[in-house]
Amino acid sequence: MSIICERCHYTSDNISNMYKHLNRKKPCNPIYSDLSAIELINKFKKYDKAIQDDNGNMVYKCRYCDKVYNLRSSRCTHQNNCQVKPYYDKIQDLTNKNKELINNQTNSTLSQSNTIINEFKNNLIEKVKNKMQQYLTEINESFINELNNNLDSNDNNFESIEEIEEIYDINDLLNKSLQSFYNKTYNQLNQN
Repeated sequence: MSIICERCHYTSDNISNMYKHLNRKKPCNPIYSDLSAIELINKFKKYDKAIQDDNGNMVYKCRYCDKVYNLRSSRCTHQNNCQVKPYYDKIQDLTNKNKELINNQTNSTLSQSNTIINEFKNNLIEKVKNKMQQYLTEINESFINELNNNLDSNDNNFESIEEIEEIYDINDLLNKSLQSFYNKTYNQLNQN
């Protein structure tokens, strides 16, 4: 009869080895189940302890088929040859595999969600970058056109950029252009 630790899937044929495993100074990691070591010990002890029947006699119950025996040794002999044992072990294995599949499916679902979120975020960033480049190009062209128009209309001969800055507030033109860019970007992002 093999006994499996539900926390780490340690297996043993002897219940005393399982008790030693669960009573270690550093308990095993709960990889497959969040049950505490104490809960598992109690679970194993319920199969090992005698229970009282209706007449007040102490009896021992098979952990597989619930047959009752007066002697512990009789129960152990029966458990080694119990007809239900192979099915019980298969059910336990299937239950453990089912839990593992559920955990794996949950993890894969989370990773798929993270992938979708990252793709959306990257697409959004790319769209914003493209819009910013487009608007910066438009702003640059409009700024140059406005500056050329102002320069052509005044027919001034400027010796340096400082003279241009004194007459035309270039910073003001840039601020207006940037403000219109931010407004357009904000409005388009809100529409999408």
